Amino acid sequence: MVFPYKEYVRTPITLRIERGFIRAIEGGLDAAYLRSVLEGQRDPDAFAVSHVGWGLTRNARWDALGQYDKNGTEGQDARGFYGNFLFSTGPNVSGGGIRAVPLHLDVPMRRCSVYLDEQPMVLNGDVIPTERHIA
Repeated sequence: MVFPYKEYVRTPITLRIERGFIRAIEGGLDAAYLRSVLEGQRDPDAFAVSHVGWGLTRNARWDALGQYDKNGTEGQDARGFYGNFLFSTGPNVSGGGIRAVPLHLDVPMRRCSVYLDEQPMVLNGDVIPTERHIA
């Protein structure tokens, strides 16, 4: 899914990220749309990685977005559902950064694997219990 435009991604999008910035966007219609939205900002900071994380809310549902009118939801279920990987672009001033570009995209993805310092945090959408993390 991509927020704020509250849409499910239906065609593959491949991002090449280098030094914290999206350098290439490849794929079908959804990739072309994402590229157009980011380029429309006319600010290279729109292509910056803002933050990443993974969802831990067990009662949130990835499919909830399709059950509401777009104007009636902010998509919190999609942003926080258990085991997702959330990738965000654009501004980072809330975290103490200096990028203030007006467009912020949240891209929650399902069935991903996430590693931190080569240790699995999420494997295929399953959160690895903290007792299994190697310090």
